[in-house]
Amino acid sequence: MSYSIGVPSKTRIIWADAEEVKEELEKFVMADFTSNVSVLIILGDYGTGKTHSLNYIHYLAQQFFKKI
Repeated sequence: MSYSIGVPSKTRIIWADAEEVKEELEKFVMADFTSNVSVLIILGDYGTGKTHSLNYIHYLAQQFFKKI
């Protein structure tokens, strides 16, 4: 079995912890966008889930806009 460090696969989205962060990301994506500019800044050390969070936002946005 080989292991690698880097960007996780985008084929599956699994959220294992930090439920409050997940809920905030969902609120951000599902918000009614008005003329105001929405900005989301994700900060963290290496390995804290920044890329995973962005992949989750991308997934949510795809699901949201499929319904429109």
